[in-house]
Formats: sequence, structure tokens, C-alpha cells
Amino acid sequence: MNNISGIVLTTACLAILATFVPVWAEEESHWAEPRRLLESGREQDALVLLLKEEEQYIGLPEYDFLLARAYQGNGQWQNALFALERVLIIEPTHIPARLIAAGIHAARGKTVWARRELAYLSSETLSSDMQKEEARIRTLIVKEEARPGPLRVKGSLRTSIGFDSNVTYGPDYDSLLIPAWSGYTALGSAANDGDKFLRNGGEASFQYPLNRKFELSGYGDLSYKAHQKRNDVNEAYGNMHLGLSYRSGNDLFGITGMLQSYWVDNNPYSSYWGGESYWGHIFDAGSSVIGYLRYMDYTYSEYDTYDGGQTVAGLNHLVRFSCAGNAATLRYGLYGGFMQAKKADSEDVSHNLWGGLADVSYLVTPKIKVLANLKFEQRRHEAKDPLYTDIRRDQWWVVGISATYKLGDAWSLIPALSHTWNDSNMALYEYKRTLFTITLKWSFSYEGQ
Repeated sequence: MNNISGIVLTTACLAILATFVPVWAEEESHWAEPRRLLESGREQDALVLLLKEEEQYIGLPEYDFLLARAYQGNGQWQNALFALERVLIIEPTHIPARLIAAGIHAARGKTVWARRELAYLSSETLSSDMQKEEARIRTLIVKEEARPGPLRVKGSLRTSIGFDSNVTYGPDYDSLLIPAWSGYTALGSAANDGDKFLRNGGEASFQYPLNRKFELSGYGDLSYKAHQKRNDVNEAYGNMHLGLSYRSGNDLFGITGMLQSYWVDNNPYSSYWGGESYWGHIFDAGSSVIGYLRYMDYTYSEYDTYDGGQTVAGLNHLVRFSCAGNAATLRYGLYGGFMQAKKADSEDVSHNLWGGLADVSYLVTPKIKVLANLKFEQRRHEAKDPLYTDIRRDQWWVVGISATYKLGDAWSLIPALSHTWNDSNMALYEYKRTLFTITLKWSFSYEGQ
């Protein structure tokens, strides 16, 4: 009886194995051709073969790792890193993926990120070939950290069409009862008014490591918004930032100088200059926390009663995570400060403020990225408003959503929708604004030797 039971049990086990072996063999056979192409140095052919099955297998670590190797072999390091990130989210102990990611970061001069990837590795678990590759990467890191550069530049040009429900930032009323003036006051062209618009602009930034610890960086942005009917409120602005940062391990310290000029109807309306000091810390998982202290000095060309200096301190936390196998980020933070009027007879301009922000991004597919954001700010003025003889209190809300669709390596299409609401205890300062845009964006980048 025991012999018969053993025979039955053995037969059942063999039947089960017979069921799974063909599947295993088919899986191995399925990846055999791209592996062979990669091993023979035919990365382009391997990439073409793998991309044919992207929709079916993306998110599967075995597929994403082969795809990363193919991208790397074709010089598409950014796409390779995206694929490796998907692998490591699911399999954090994937040693070959860590090595490739570290090698890419080191070759691009991102030595901190390269060291972060190598920190996950243990020499006891590395094969001799892997140990040689690790040694090569560490040598490259040392060489990169000993020399300045390379200079990295990136930027974009963009054109947008859209509709702005409130181009004047005015209240929803044609006239208002203002205590300082007798009777109702007609707002005229200052009342809420919607219009279509065309907006063109561009931005550029650079990073230049002076050595392994110090880096010089800069940013500039120009934009011009032309309305279809309300040419009297056409807007233009320009921003410029220049900063110096110092890195110590996973901590980053920096200072940044800032300038902005804002024009309305082709005439200067306001400008500011200022500076920011900050500290940031990068965690092993790629998340980070940053604290900052900022001062801005505002000047208004024709309304000097609004001139003032604003001081704000804040703290933001960025978290990277995976959702349904796709990369995502969450950023949230709080800040607070005050605005101090420059003129003694403009105390009503001075106010205290505090607020918060939250935004989340999600990579739906390699070509589609969605971003949603929420901002809130509360302001309480220190002196009575001269028009209402009362203390002004505002609550400012902004909620928005956008999607970036990659049309190619350089081109993107970005539809966006946002809604702003400034809720005030004084009707003159209360407004709502909905903005819809469709943007065509062309991006460029340069990295020196």
C-alpha cells in the first residue's frame, strides 16, 4: 500500500512539474534573443526588439533590466535610468541594476547619486566581474570629483493658447459699495473679465560644478501673454536666479540671488530683488527635505505705497515612491513670514502670512506624466485698510492639474487647468480665476566634456 501511495505521489509531482517546465522554458526562450543581441554588442537591434513589447511587459523587472541595457548601449542614459528605477522599485536588491545605474551617474558627473547606488552593494555578494566594475566606477567617481565641470545646460521654448476667465484679477461685480467713498463705485475695466490669449516664452538653466563640493548654477525665464480683446492687460515678466551651493555628504547648503521684472500693457508695473539661503538633505531612497529663508524687496513703478520687503521661511519634503509599478513623487511643505511696508503711511500694506503646498506627480506611461497641485496662503494685514476702515484678511487658494505628453525626444504637449480663489473679507480684493492652456514645448540640453 505504501509503494502504491509513493507511486501515485511521484506521478502527481511529475505531472505538476511537467505543467510548469514548458512555461519556464518559454520564458527563458522569450528573453534569449534580446540577451544574445546585447551580449554580441548589437544594442540597437535589441532595443528595437524590446520596444515592440513595451506595452505588454513594461514594469516587469526582467524586461525593464534588458531595456535599460539596450538604452544604455544606444547612449539614451535618461531612458535607461527610468527603466532601472522601475526595476529597483520592485527589486531593491537587484545588484546588476544598481551597478549600471551607478555607472551612468558616475559618467554624467552625478557622483553623489553614484555613491548612493554603490552604498547598497556588498563586496561579499559581488562576483569577480562585478567587483571589477565597482572598482572602475569608484575610480571614475574620484576622477570626476577632482575636476570641474562638465557644464550642463538645459532649457525650453514654449507657446501656449488658452482662456483666462479673469484677466484683470478683479471682483465679480460691476460696482461696489466702498465705505471710504459715498454710494456705489463703478469698477469699469477693473471688474472681472475673461479673454482668450496667446503666450510665448522660454527658460534656460545651467549647472557648473567648480569641484566635488561647490557648484555654480543659474536660471532665467521670459514670458509674454497677449490677450485677444484686453490688450490693456497684456503681461510680460522676466526672472533671473544665480546661486552657489556646497555639498557635504548627503547635505546641501546654498545661497541664491533673484531678480524679477513684471510688465503690464508694455509698461513696467513691479519688480523685485532678493536672496535665499537653504539647506537640503537627500535620503538613501532619493527622497529629500529642504528648508529655506528668503527675502524679497518689492518696488511698484506707479504705486509706491505698495513697496515693501517680504521675509519667508519654509520647509518642504519630497518623497519618491511607486504606484502600480510606476514612478511617482509627493511634495508637501509649510511656510510663514511677513511683509513690511517701506512707507510709514502705508502700514495697511504690512501683513503676516502663512501657507502650505502639496503636489503629486505620476508617470502613467513612459510618455505621459500627470501633475496635480494645491496651494494655500492666509494673510492678515496689520493696519486698517483706508477704503474699508477695517483689518483686511485674505485666504488664497490655487488648485491645478496638468499632463505632459512626450511627442518625441524634444517635443511635448501639455494641457493644463488651474483655478485660483482669493477669498477676502473685503469685496474689492476678492476674485476667482480659471486658467486653461495647451502648451507646445521644445526642450534642449547640452553637457560639456
